[in-house]
Amino acid sequence: MKQLEVRAYERQEIAEIMGLKVSSHNFIRDVRDRLKKWGYTCETPRGRAVIITSKPETAQERLAEIMIRLFGLDLQIEVYAFACYLHFMLNEPAAQAMPWVERHALIQEMYGLDISEITLRRWTKHLLDGDIMHKNEGRQDSEWWMTYTDSVGKHQEPVEEEDLPQMHQYWKRHGELLNKWRITCNGNESAAWSATRKQMWQEYQCCYYRCKCLTINGIGNEEINTIIDLVDEILELNWDSSNAEQA
Repeated sequence: MKQLEVRAYERQEIAEIMGLKVSSHNFIRDVRDRLKKWGYTCETPRGRAVIITSKPETAQERLAEIMIRLFGLDLQIEVYAFACYLHFMLNEPAAQAMPWVERHALIQEMYGLDISEITLRRWTKHLLDGDIMHKNEGRQDSEWWMTYTDSVGKHQEPVEEEDLPQMHQYWKRHGELLNKWRITCNGNESAAWSATRKQMWQEYQCCYYRCKCLTINGIGNEEINTIIDLVDEILELNWDSSNAEQA
């Protein structure tokens, strides 16, 4: 996805870029609205070409343009927060396979941002749909986690090597109970799984689950490289600004 240039575009040319029809009664209005949403300004002389007079220039403006054009996001986007999330996923290998609540907590700790789990999931869906991010389905690319409760509250921790014997025992018992509840529930798979999870929690006071690995697609794609470069620039500029304020 290339930026538009500050120049005149024939109407058919701009129509093809935007996926619009020149014959549309609202063509000029739609062009103006879409360019404004993307961060451009333009002039549309009657009966002549569309003239781009300015375009997104800063790293945040350019990343916003990509987010809007590529992912279909609206104007109320939090560009810096989005950049921090991508920076986090690119530079923290452990972040690739962990529960959402843990990602939320780490981003808050590392970047000082309270980005809701719902927002992180929504951004991830856009990245997956845009082929910027990939979800690895293989078990070898996943990480096992455990959730448990104590007098303090609920905790989530990655499964360590010394925890594997207990986890294997857990899943063996889970299989036994699931078969039992399948019979009791007359083959209702959803009810059987629900009953099994409830009984397993009562017996073990914990649960084990697999977190699939989310990775940014391989370097080499022009759009991905552009996004990564913009993210690095945004974080570097913010870092320099923060240091200047403290000096």
